[in-house]
Amino acid sequence: MGSNPGGLMAMQPQPQQQQQQSQQQHGSQAAFGNMGTAQNLQSNMAALQNNPNFAQQRQQNQQGVEEDAKVTWDRATALSKEFRIFNFLEDPLLQRKLEKKAWKKPHRGMIKINFDASVYDKKAFYGLVARDANGFVLGGRTGFVNKEMHIEWAEIQAMEESINFARSNNWKNV
Repeated sequence: MGSNPGGLMAMQPQPQQQQQQSQQQHGSQAAFGNMGTAQNLQSNMAALQNNPNFAQQRQQNQQGVEEDAKVTWDRATALSKEFRIFNFLEDPLLQRKLEKKAWKKPHRGMIKINFDASVYDKKAFYGLVARDANGFVLGGRTGFVNKEMHIEWAEIQAMEESINFARSNNWKNV
């Protein structure tokens, strides 16, 4: 076979020509294809920056993000001014009622029993604590009733338990 190897080589594009043709055909996708060295990285970045599609897309993305941020900021500012919820520079529109809640001591020689109840699922829970005039805790109790009931009935149950607790300790001045 009398073929000319040099002639075949002349018909095949050189590696550098292949890379340039690939970049022209595939745009920014080919720019990331061969990043072996710093020189390739620089040439790939230059190809991306010079690609008009890349520059236009980048600019559109930046404008979109800036517009979204501006819209969000404008909405938040409008809501803040309208409702003045967390505005520390101006007085709130609705004034808070300040109620000072604290435990009050019973009179001397008396015992005070505080109780509370809650309802969860199909159970009513209660708790109570008994204190003297100095605030010293004399005792307490917690429990539950395995029965579905409204919170009002659970509070009544807690009051009944408080009365039973006072009777079981023979306390007369409750």
